[in-house]
Amino acid sequence: MSIAVRPHLSDVHRHLPFLGCVDRLLASRPIPKLGRLTDTDVVMRTSAAVSTHGSAKFGLPSHASTEVSAWTAFWQEQDSESRCLRSASGQLRDLLSDHWNGFAAGLPHGTKVLDIGCGSGIVGRSLVRAQPSLHVVGIDAARVRATSACPNVKILPEIAIEALPFVDKCFDAAVSQFGYEYSDTNAAAKELVRVLNPGARISFIVHHSASPIVLGDRLHGKALRAALSDDVRGPFLAGDAAALSETLTRLQRQFPDETTLWPLARGLLERIADGLQQRHRLWSAVKEALAPDLILSDALKASCVAPAEIEGWMTPLGQAFDVDRPSILQIHGQPLAWKIEGRRKIR
Repeated sequence: MSIAVRPHLSDVHRHLPFLGCVDRLLASRPIPKLGRLTDTDVVMRTSAAVSTHGSAKFGLPSHASTEVSAWTAFWQEQDSESRCLRSASGQLRDLLSDHWNGFAAGLPHGTKVLDIGCGSGIVGRSLVRAQPSLHVVGIDAARVRATSACPNVKILPEIAIEALPFVDKCFDAAVSQFGYEYSDTNAAAKELVRVLNPGARISFIVHHSASPIVLGDRLHGKALRAALSDDVRGPFLAGDAAALSETLTRLQRQFPDETTLWPLARGLLERIADGLQQRHRLWSAVKEALAPDLILSDALKASCVAPAEIEGWMTPLGQAFDVDRPSILQIHGQPLAWKIEGRRKIR
């Protein structure tokens, strides 16, 4: 059983010539603008209220974030059914769908749900398919597409969970699939308390440190760093085709399942006879093209939760939520994710 994280940007174009892949990754992409929210089912805070969190649009921190930019690049490559996984088996998809179907079935008619780190909105659509009366608002810090084929699901890009632009007590539930753990969980828990009604249910699917997703991504990050190391850079810039070929062959044997290495090797060897200036330009393009994957790989490594850490990780939530004992979603006997559920305390 092999499960890998994200369909890596370079993998999407692995059947194209390498330079075309780089050009595609570096090309400017039109970013959809967030339209007016006059028809939303929750009340937005005034711009003055949002400004208490900084000068951010809809609460997004005003400073540039390389991680947000990397997620934006990632989501612009995805279709509407992406679950932030690649090569996901039908069993894995069914496991996640069954979880959300069960959660939706237990929600009252007309429940307003906040979907944290919604990406393409797949969780919100799953909930509404299972319980058509639900109203879901998805937020994501990245510039995700602010569109949804489902009228009961609204997607709001460029919104940070740590600074939500909603009035107090306007949601009846909150969900997240591989999103909440990327936040500042102390600040995020405080915002959840503010926007959720007393008794509101939460259900978070959180990366387990020993899951195939995390382990696969660690290997992916290791392969990318090896590909960008001086062992590859040196002979390429020096125009030493024999040394470069030997190094790339070794890396391909070391990481046989890493599809990024094949177009990289082919492209570098095809262009090693170019002039020194052209080789420098190409190497800079390669680094820029692979940077988002490295950033997201580091973010996953920092955000996944190990068994020894789970109790401490849940502490911010436990201050205002009655949190159930965490359980583990498994697939083929392997841990996939933590399931964190509970209710906002009634005071």
